[in-house]
Amino acid sequence: MMRPALSFLAPLSLLATALLAAPAMAQEKLTVADCTEGGCRCALSAVTLQEAEVVLGTPAPEGTTALVRLNGEYIWSPLSLREIDFAAGGDGECPLELFDAMIPEDGDWIGTVTGQTISHCPPGLDAALAPMTETLVFPRNITWGGSFHPDRIRMEGTARAIDWSQVSATHYTGQGPAVGESGATSRVQIGVTYDAKLIDPRLVRVLVKLKIRTEGLSQAVIDAAGLGRCDVSVTVDLARTGD
Repeated sequence: MMRPALSFLAPLSLLATALLAAPAMAQEKLTVADCTEGGCRCALSAVTLQEAEVVLGTPAPEGTTALVRLNGEYIWSPLSLREIDFAAGGDGECPLELFDAMIPEDGDWIGTVTGQTISHCPPGLDAALAPMTETLVFPRNITWGGSFHPDRIRMEGTARAIDWSQVSATHYTGQGPAVGESGATSRVQIGVTYDAKLIDPRLVRVLVKLKIRTEGLSQAVIDAAGLGRCDVSVTVDLARTGD
C-alpha cells in the first residue's frame, strides 16, 4: 500500500532545536499519523506532545495518544496506531518511522504582509516602510538547492544586504546595514534585523524589525516627536504557489 509522505511532520520539529538547552524533562516524543483514504504512515516526532500543542496552538484532550493529519487537518486522537490505520481504510499496520527533514519546495513563491506594528513613531511612517517590504512581497521563482537559506529569497541580481546567521536548519536571524548620523545637538541610529523561519515546505515567515533611536540635548522634544524610541515590526509570509 502506498503510504503518504511525512513532510508535514517537519513543522513539529521547529521547537526541538530551541528546547535542546532547556532542562531535561521526562516526556515522551509525540507519535504522528499522516492518513489518507487507504491507510496511514506513522512516525515518532522530534518533539513532545506539550511542545506540539504550542506549535499548533491547540491543546490536546486528556487521553490523547497521537496526532493525526487527515485531509489537511490536524486531529488529536486517543486511538492506537492500529485503530487509526484501520479507521483510515488501512490494514492496521503502521510501523513507526523517523520524521522527514523539512526542505522548501522549488518553484514560484510570493510574499504577503500579514502583520505590522508601529510603536512610539512619528506619524506617516507607514509610507517609509514600503521599500523595506517591497523586496519581500514580489513574486519570484526560487531554487532552494535542497536546503533552506533566506538569502535565496532576495531579488536576483541585487547585492547581498543582510548578514544571516543560522540558528537551526529552518531558522536564521539577519542583521541589515546600520545607519548612524550625529549632529551638533543630537545623534540618530537606525538598524534593521530579520528573523526568517521555514514553517512548512511551502511557507517561509520573515519578521522584519526596524529600530530608530535618537538622543539629544532636547530629549523631551525628540521623544514627543516620536523619534526617541521608534520600533516597527513587519511580518511577511512567503508562500509557494501552484502545484
